[in-house]
Amino acid sequence: MHDRRALSPARASGRTVSPSSSMKMTWNRKLLSMVALLWIGLVLIGAFGAWQARWSMLADRCEQLRALVQQAQSLAGHYYRLAQKGALSAVDARRQALAALADLRYGEDGYVAIIDSHLVIG
Repeated sequence: MHDRRALSPARASGRTVSPSSSMKMTWNRKLLSMVALLWIGLVLIGAFGAWQARWSMLADRCEQLRALVQQAQSLAGHYYRLAQKGALSAVDARRQALAALADLRYGEDGYVAIIDSHLVIG
């Protein structure tokens, strides 16, 4: 049996085998790479949080708008049924419905626009 250490050219010459300088990481380089990874992670977490908050706010706005449209449809339907029953004339029902819908607001400065089948804004 022969000794493997004797067959190694680096050992035979008496040199010690060390990793190349590109493979060796100093403590400073290791620390800087860890800090860089932490910062990248924090930025990614912040970006994901901002993206999630944006979509959450958008979903809330859509739900508020959906509720407002349902409320407007309910008001218009109420006055339409009153006119159908004869409790109000069609003109009075329309006038009262438009007055009630004029009070509806989306947010602080939004409003509801009413467009009939002839594309007339009420």
